[in-house]
Amino acid sequence: MRHMVEIQNQTKIKGYLNIFSFTPPLAFRWRMARRIKDINIDLKMIGDEATTYGLQKVANYALIVPSARETDSITVDPIVVGRQNDVSEVVRQITGPVNEVLSVLPIVGMGGLGKTTLARSVFNHQHTHSHFALRIWVCVSENFDVMTLFKRILESLGESFQGASRQAVVDMLREKLVGKRYLLVLDDLWNENREAWEDFKNAMAGVNPNRGNVIVVTTRQQSVASIVRSYRDPYSLKELTNDECWSIIKARTFRDAEVPEQFEKVGKEIARKCRAEAEAEAEAKRKQRMNASHLDY
Repeated sequence: MRHMVEIQNQTKIKGYLNIFSFTPPLAFRWRMARRIKDINIDLKMIGDEATTYGLQKVANYALIVPSARETDSITVDPIVVGRQNDVSEVVRQITGPVNEVLSVLPIVGMGGLGKTTLARSVFNHQHTHSHFALRIWVCVSENFDVMTLFKRILESLGESFQGASRQAVVDMLREKLVGKRYLLVLDDLWNENREAWEDFKNAMAGVNPNRGNVIVVTTRQQSVASIVRSYRDPYSLKELTNDECWSIIKARTFRDAEVPEQFEKVGKEIARKCRAEAEAEAEAKRKQRMNASHLDY
């Protein structure tokens, strides 16, 4: 009997962990509220059963909340389907003649469209290499802190500051950047605090007064793009076609092998659904990161 209770409890616990896998955002809050209520009832039953059969608590279980995603500039992604024209256009924009000391180009689009892949391809493009003396990549995600960004830029340039004052950090940035045209990619930006952004941007413009420096920002939100943009219009990433989505799935699944005929129809249907659900999945995963420790209804 004790063994049966343990098996049942393990099954319930696995079920609880599964609620943090992808759930469509429609009626998301209502479903989560109902599930949490059911979980509380089941947990009470588990506790009562454990007491009845003399089971003792032997371990603590903690839900591990996924940390914010990290990206880098060197991960190889050979599958850049449907984005070759985007790469060429963004490279053209950031390497063309400009009059500004520091210009900002936001790349905006829903989650899963390939903004990071596009930014990485631009970052590593041969024209980008030859045009900019320095190229810096920082993954920002939800945590936008000016001092943290300064220090991460320095880390990307091979420097490390622990516990230094802002003035010392800015002086080091000036030493590293002055006289050198730079490209800074801020990947996955969510910040909607205009004052914090202006503080960061003005400091970056101040450390190198030469013309032609560029910040490329990737973001899912038009509101963020509107805050960070300079004279450049945001570069809106268009959705991939169903055929392009299928090409990506096929390349990742079968590589260079021939696709069995019976799988092609199913694969194309999956591609269609992936295209339709990419934004919903990405938004749901972000909500899980933000709300896993605290759900406010």
